[in-house]
Amino acid sequence: MIGCGHHAFSSIAYFLASSTNSNLVWVGDINEDASSSLAYCYGSKSVGNQCSDSRNMEAVDIVYIASNHYSHADYAIEYLQNGCDVFIEKPVAVNRDQLERLKTVMKNSSNKIFVGFNRPHSPAIKLIKEFTKNNEEPITLSCFIIGHYL
Repeated sequence: MIGCGHHAFSSIAYFLASSTNSNLVWVGDINEDASSSLAYCYGSKSVGNQCSDSRNMEAVDIVYIASNHYSHADYAIEYLQNGCDVFIEKPVAVNRDQLERLKTVMKNSSNKIFVGFNRPHSPAIKLIKEFTKNNEEPITLSCFIIGHYL
């Protein structure tokens, strides 16, 4: 897991620890206290602040990216290029350049990429579910993120 902030600690790691057969092989954050705390609470054996260390890539089946939004695409690109499946919390990119680079790598990678949206009960998602409830095909959801500079 890359990014050990509040959402990673209280939601992602909690779910992984209590609901799946998985374990956190490695956790990393630029804040070493955050990564150490998450590792201690959820039993990860490896902790670091260098999230792109190649040793991390060899030890994992999938990397979960929950870091600063601006870093999502770069981490995803690096891990996809090194043979890892990737799960990214939204947004996958914060500008067009990041998105285009990620799309290029995705086209040339046999690895899988997943995107999380941690607001499943928001009014927008409820509305989308209502419009798509009879649809048997997968859908693509695109969104624009309008906010502040991250």
